[in-house]
Amino acid sequence: MERVESLERLRELTARGRPVMSNSYRMLRDFEAAIAAGRLYACPREGALLLMEEWPDVFQVYASIYDAAAACALPRASKPLLVEVVARSQDARGAEQIQYWQRAGFALARTRCLLEQTKPPVGVPQSSVRVSAPDDRLLAETTALFRAGLDRLTVRLPYALESGHVLCALNGEGKLMGALHFSLANGVCMLEHLAVWPAYRRNGAANALMAAWIRQTDAVKRRLWVIDDNLPARALYAQWGFTDAARRCASLLYPY
Repeated sequence: MERVESLERLRELTARGRPVMSNSYRMLRDFEAAIAAGRLYACPREGALLLMEEWPDVFQVYASIYDAAAACALPRASKPLLVEVVARSQDARGAEQIQYWQRAGFALARTRCLLEQTKPPVGVPQSSVRVSAPDDRLLAETTALFRAGLDRLTVRLPYALESGHVLCALNGEGKLMGALHFSLANGVCMLEHLAVWPAYRRNGAANALMAAWIRQTDAVKRRLWVIDDNLPARALYAQWGFTDAARRCASLLYPY
């Protein structure tokens, strides 16, 4: 396993022609950021190239397979390996990729769907919950909330949350009820994480966070991923005009 230390080295590794199969949906700027942070690793194999990005809890595998018969010999790593297969709904190629990784020993963990805001909000209840940007204390509490409430195998936290992209819902005493984290790139605003402490659920915190997020990111496309069987979350997002964008993401795990 080799740490990729320059964009030139990445180009050398990938200069093999068009792959037969690839689950690498990252853009060049994403790889540049991973290289700059020292988080991108490469595992060249006969007929295949594995690129792995290190996150706090997992190594995420981005693969380019140049030979349909190539077997990916998986590297030994200090964290579980995570593969995400993103495809349009009912896409046979997506199913083929999932089967490929299952033959390599990965187990299907979760399936998520992409939602996009295509309608105006309908029937959204009003909320009196106060929403603000976080200070250092709230940012630390938000990180703890996300780590406690999210499945680390399907949703990765960044190494450090950026306060400008975090909103916090507070009760009357200034205690954290819930938080929302978003990213903004190329005219698309992605809701990355939304969580509310169990004791404060059904008190308007989630709707207050959604309203503040939409106000703060006016005139952009808004998208989010949601676990297929998370029906309460899907109902919440439907109230805010989000509909199925017909794309699925299957998360597969190889535990070490």
